[in-house]
Amino acid sequence: KRQHHYDPAGQLTTIDDSNRGTLSYRYDPLNRLLGAHSRLGAETFAFDPASNLLDPHEAPQANGLKRSRQMDNLLHQYLGNHYRYDPRGNLSERWLDGQHGRFTWDLYDRLVGYEDARLKVNYGYDALGRRLYKQSAAKYQDRAQA
Repeated sequence: KRQHHYDPAGQLTTIDDSNRGTLSYRYDPLNRLLGAHSRLGAETFAFDPASNLLDPHEAPQANGLKRSRQMDNLLHQYLGNHYRYDPRGNLSERWLDGQHGRFTWDLYDRLVGYEDARLKVNYGYDALGRRLYKQSAAKYQDRAQA
């Protein structure tokens, strides 16, 4: 005999199986599966803020300052375009259609600058992390005409 139990959000919380025993599930406030436990063992899961699955040993700490390295989950090349990331997983450089662009991030992983051969953009934020401004300036180079 097998019985399924659900929480008020409709998520499966336990399976009581007369042959295999009880299997229980645990979820986070965003309804992501954090763990499964049975008599055979337990499996745990952790996620980054973008809901990418992480190694549970690299899960963010309670103070929220630690970030795991997600280098196995980052796009490095696609359709001839190339991407490079900083140690925190933020896009730092991009080669797009032969144009090189550089991204700058603050300590809170907010984009504060972008620059390429044609454009320079700066961003500013308030204490709550809301973007206050975007300041951009085009850069042009004079070329000798034939």
